[in-house]
Amino acid sequence: MCLVYLLQFDTPFTESRVVCHDIHLDYPLSPYAAEQWTHHARSVGCSSARLQRLIMALLNTKKPMYINWLTLHVPDDPWNVLLDEDPTGSPLYYASFTGLEIPS
Repeated sequence: MCLVYLLQFDTPFTESRVVCHDIHLDYPLSPYAAEQWTHHARSVGCSSARLQRLIMALLNTKKPMYINWLTLHVPDDPWNVLLDEDPTGSPLYYASFTGLEIPS
């Protein structure tokens, strides 16, 4: 459900913290979904073809959902220490960092 929730954000967010704050107000589950979707995906295993498609849709750098997710939550900077820096990790980096794997 967290993945589906995040995939609804298919237009780019602006970089403004005000906009991010507004998103949290308008979509109160967005911080939780952004932070927890990888935990849920790992807990059920990534063997489902549907789940893999959803993950790949979110991690697609050609779509705004990837950057929108990282605007809401940066896995390797959860306390937003690097507020002025854009997330630089690739989808592979964040998938590896969060422990996602495709079973063989």
